[in-house]
Amino acid sequence: NLKGVSIHIIFINTPIDVCIERNSHRVGIEKVPEEVVRDFQDRLELPTHNEKYKYKSILEVRSF
Repeated sequence: NLKGVSIHIIFINTPIDVCIERNSHRVGIEKVPEEVVRDFQDRLELPTHNEKYKYKSILEVRSF
């Protein structure tokens, strides 16, 4: 129950090419296969005010 709680969303929007470049510097099990990164991007749903909980605010931060 979230009664009386304000929910603020911070969505960090990073371009896919930046994600892939950053991922390329990872090693071992930390590195995610590129197809998984691209699949995640395809399935990503941006937060909206029409969801189950009423958010106080949604802030989008563009990361480059």
